[in-house]
Amino acid sequence: TLCLHSIPLLATHTLSFSLSFSLARPLPFAVKVMTTVRLSFMESVKGAKRQLTFPTMHSCSTCSGSGSSTGKTMACPVCKGSGVEHTAMGPFHMQTSCRKCAGTGRVPEKSCTTCHGSGSVKSEETIDVDIPAGIEDGMQLQIDNLRYVTIEVEPSSQFRRKGTNVYSTTHISLPQAVLGGKIHVPGLYGDMAVKVPAGIYSGQRLKLRDRGFPSVHDYTKGAHILELVVDIPS
Repeated sequence: TLCLHSIPLLATHTLSFSLSFSLARPLPFAVKVMTTVRLSFMESVKGAKRQLTFPTMHSCSTCSGSGSSTGKTMACPVCKGSGVEHTAMGPFHMQTSCRKCAGTGRVPEKSCTTCHGSGSVKSEETIDVDIPAGIEDGMQLQIDNLRYVTIEVEPSSQFRRKGTNVYSTTHISLPQAVLGGKIHVPGLYGDMAVKVPAGIYSGQRLKLRDRGFPSVHDYTKGAHILELVVDIPS
């Protein structure tokens, strides 16, 4: 689904105003940065920590963000100092921020050799990210307005997940199915003692409440759905 943001059209009448120019140039338009973190199945149960490095932009220290090696600017040759460019599309006339000066109307008189006149330089930032317990494969964490982390969870040979519920299968003997009793089976949080009712049939499921995944939206937990397979002697 695309989210479209409406952009107000600039007024067509002429405005009279005075301009004051700042030497510092705006940073380039920010773009979203996506990265992927792969977790083991059990890490998705208990949560995890990761140290992630993201590309970022910082103001150039050589020219203090001005983009000029001399500290002086001049009128932009593209927009003639207006800060806007005019484009005709049939009967419509559009105004956009100048691609050369980013709407300031000014450009460096002589470009800084470090940032090449942009006023900003590429760098990296390393941050610690806490991944919450119960995170699901395909979920996305928003670090801030521009940085996102997509989660990939490795499958388990023992457990299957559906929402906050976890599913597993265990085998019991025919006498256990007829008479009932207590069995021990592995769960997300360790060994579980499970009471098997008498007269159970193969394929029947037991629902063990609060033994599933914690919800990332509230403080609830799902259930562990245990399927019993009765081994019939041949």
